Amino acid sequence: MPELTAKKFLEDKKEALGLTLLTGENGLSSPILRPLLQRPSLLLTGYTKDFAHKRIQVFGKTEMDYLDSLSDKPAK
Repeated sequence: MPELTAKKFLEDKKEALGLTLLTGENGLSSPILRPLLQRPSLLLTGYTKDFAHKRIQVFGKTEMDYLDSLSDKPAK
């Protein structure tokens, strides 16, 4: 089976899934080794126990809304 990279997945599915590349092209040559997705909602709050770091991380509307709600001011 040919190797599927993040770049190939993005190219093939960008339009159909409405994907947007936000972080630049570093890492796009990385192979997708596990066909599992993770929505990192709790990770964004600092809870990292049992984080599925080998899965594809998907930031959906909930995650993006949460990030948009954060203040740019550092916590006291």
